[in-house]
Amino acid sequence: MRPLFALLYFLFIGLIGSAQSTEKEEFIYAREDTIPGQIHTAELLRNYMENKEYEKAIGLFSAEEQQNIRKGQKDPEIFQYWCWAWTFDSTKMERYIAKIKKGQAPFVIEEGIWKIDER
Repeated sequence: MRPLFALLYFLFIGLIGSAQSTEKEEFIYAREDTIPGQIHTAELLRNYMENKEYEKAIGLFSAEEQQNIRKGQKDPEIFQYWCWAWTFDSTKMERYIAKIKKGQAPFVIEEGIWKIDER
């Protein structure tokens, strides 16, 4: 019975470790992966905003923009407007992806992640 427990334990630990590394690996893009990386960030933003996970969404913006967003959070009306502006329905998402593909959406790489660098 003991070897079976050990085997199950290591399998379980291995699954947890691989799930965590997969999540991190999905987030990291090279500078050469500009369009796929930026689209990935936009898709994450869309999901976070739809689920009202605002802190995660804010983390997808550049450090400078995060400071601006934090200032806006102090005023509920301004923050509500920010939320509205960055919550993408399918039409807004298509337009934003088109903007990314044309190279017109400002992004920067910070912490190995493509982050949005616009208001």
